[in-house]
Amino acid sequence: SGKQSLTRLAAFIGGFAVFQVKLAAAYSMADFKSDVTGLYNSAGLKGNSIVFMLTDRQIVDDRMLVYVNDMLSSGYIPDLYGSDDKENIINAIRTEVKQAGQLDSRDNCWDYFINKVRSNLHVVICMSPVGDSFRNRCRKFPAITNCTAIDWFHAWPHDALISVAQRFLSGVEMESAELRENVAHHMAFVHESVGAAAAKYLAHERRAVHTTPKSYLELILLYKKLLKEKTAHLDAVRERLEQGLVKLRSSSEQVTEMQAQLKEEMVVVEEKKKETDALLVQVGQESTVAEEQAELGAIEEEKVSAVQAEVGAFETQCAADLAAAEPAIVKAAEALNSVDKKSLVELKSLQQPPKEVVAVTSAVMYMLARPKTNLKKLDVSWAAAKKAMNSVDQFLVQLQSFDKDNLPLENKDYVRRFTGTPNRPDPTFNYEYMRSKSLAAAGLCEWVCNILTYHDIYLDV
Repeated sequence: SGKQSLTRLAAFIGGFAVFQVKLAAAYSMADFKSDVTGLYNSAGLKGNSIVFMLTDRQIVDDRMLVYVNDMLSSGYIPDLYGSDDKENIINAIRTEVKQAGQLDSRDNCWDYFINKVRSNLHVVICMSPVGDSFRNRCRKFPAITNCTAIDWFHAWPHDALISVAQRFLSGVEMESAELRENVAHHMAFVHESVGAAAAKYLAHERRAVHTTPKSYLELILLYKKLLKEKTAHLDAVRERLEQGLVKLRSSSEQVTEMQAQLKEEMVVVEEKKKETDALLVQVGQESTVAEEQAELGAIEEEKVSAVQAEVGAFETQCAADLAAAEPAIVKAAEALNSVDKKSLVELKSLQQPPKEVVAVTSAVMYMLARPKTNLKKLDVSWAAAKKAMNSVDQFLVQLQSFDKDNLPLENKDYVRRFTGTPNRPDPTFNYEYMRSKSLAAAGLCEWVCNILTYHDIYLDV
């Protein structure tokens, strides 16, 4: 909500230095006491103007508020200094007390030191009203409310919400500036609607639900994240659809060619039939010859009918094969989506991977081998696989841009040594089995199997 930012701005304008405790895993009350002692010495002895800013997260122990309570109420913290340290402070400030025209007694010197600390040290406590912590602390340590000035941060106005949304959406690619403007207005409307609903909920159920500027910023970031994810998903689906349409168009062209061939053969059949009829008229009584010619014509007609039936069956088979190939492409893409940079880095870091994992990487190496590569001499060892995955981003791009239509048959045969044949697959070369070895290897295994399935159907078509 800007509590800390506004405090830093006010301190800068007033010429004050801002101090905050630096939390660590072993931060304790002794460390806090040391920090407070340093503040007192800087403000009381050196005369530095300091703002001590303390937030909810920095209060690791409620005993810290005991010091803050004493600091706010009187400025005197009983157990902050030992007797020797207190004596050193009195001696250090004695000359300044004399210059101020006061009696340099011990009590006067100490009171002068405390008053100087209270004058130079300003305490700012940045707390959220959400939950019971703030209420309980105010009840236990009354100086938090009795000895402080409370600054309430109100909700951002409607114009501010729109301005912030426009600022964060300025770098998001959209169809038009008008659309970006409408989205910004809608975000402001949603945030204000939630605030109104929270007020009604408080009135009916006596339970408070807070909407803060941070909630609004998280809403904007969530929208940008979802927009990016959905855009990428739609692009991938559109690309798969375009590839399917290309395959359908290719099949349609093949069917058209076969239909043209069929028409040509039908013409030949008609000519043969006419010749047969003329021969029957000419021969007349040579019924035996006529019958033979008629039989020949019938045979030709049966052949043409068989060709026509084959064309229809081929067209139906092409459509069925394309429909069967689509799930394999979708599964291969999903398998690649499951293989991210982190999982590949974990896979690459294995020193002695299981033999099943090495089998998967070897199959991938054969898949990615260029055409006409001497596969007998190709190094598919684990060291070679790690070298290929040296650049994880480049390796992922190589998998995503793999030309599945032009997989060399020789490479495919070598890959089948690991996956097994379609009729007798290797029981260890599948996603479920490989998942227990490595998630990245399981994704690569699923990708290899689905690419081979698609290529088998592609060759049949």
